[in-house]
Amino acid sequence: MGASSELFLRMTESEYFLIPQEIRERHLSSKIISEEKSDWSENMKDVFYEMTYNKIKVLKKELSEREFQIRENRRKLTIK
Repeated sequence: MGASSELFLRMTESEYFLIPQEIRERHLSSKIISEEKSDWSENMKDVFYEMTYNKIKVLKKELSEREFQIRENRRKLTIK
């Protein structure tokens, strides 16, 4: 007989319980994981959070641009 493969399925709890109990017990091993939904949109309703988030976004972009400039200057010095 050939080697068996493992499959990983993602389904809701209600879908899982539609599978007959006998099959679940005999053939399936399960791990129930609950996922927390992101509360970013809720957090953005807070004025201070939104202001801070936007500052961080701008600063990350500026930092990334500065890193690029430094890297390019270093590259130009090594080429000459």
